[in-house]
Amino acid sequence: MPTKGKQERSKTPSVSGSNQLTPKGREPSVEILISDLSSKNDSTRVRTRYGLVAMGRAALPSLIEALKSHEYLTRWEAAKALGEIGDSEAAPALVGALEDEDFDVRWLAAEGLTKMGIKGLKPLLEALRDRGIHRYCWKVPIMSSTT
Repeated sequence: MPTKGKQERSKTPSVSGSNQLTPKGREPSVEILISDLSSKNDSTRVRTRYGLVAMGRAALPSLIEALKSHEYLTRWEAAKALGEIGDSEAAPALVGALEDEDFDVRWLAAEGLTKMGIKGLKPLLEALRDRGIHRYCWKVPIMSSTT
């Protein structure tokens, strides 16, 4: 139990360590946090992702847009954050990220859809129907045995 006069520590890391300047006492905006997703500093990216996840639905449009970035780290962090938020509004974007050029981003997109459960399933099944199931399956060569 905290003693009188001492403050409890928040379990969510503060994002005030953002590299961007903000008015005193205010947390950075979604746009500022999104720009920090590509930081080369791991702890900056983690704090930024926690901040965006804490914002929830308010961060969805910017995170969905960040999935289209040319920066690998931005796409990775956006996919991770969207999965942690778990809002079905992000499901179509995560389905699109299943075709990302980087395996790690594809994996995080799949994890995010899995965490959504049934809410993530409908957009995935629609994509399978509309785009063709072969786009989401690994092609395994069939080898004949010669013995």
